[in-house]
Amino acid sequence: MEDGGGLTRESRSHDMITHQTRKGSCIGKGHSKLNNIDLRAWFADVLARLPDHPAKRIDELLPWNW
Repeated sequence: MEDGGGLTRESRSHDMITHQTRKGSCIGKGHSKLNNIDLRAWFADVLARLPDHPAKRIDELLPWNW
């Protein structure tokens, strides 16, 4: 669907995501800095714990609970 200026909704969404990523405000970059979380360490820990972690307690693996 075009907006009259020749842009589709998908291309506008892509442009917005690209802009946010360049600004450093995407979830992985911006929020991990705000919460003083080492994103790579958190992700490695979650991947290691995930196979044996109970589904009922999945919220324990979220970055703000880590």
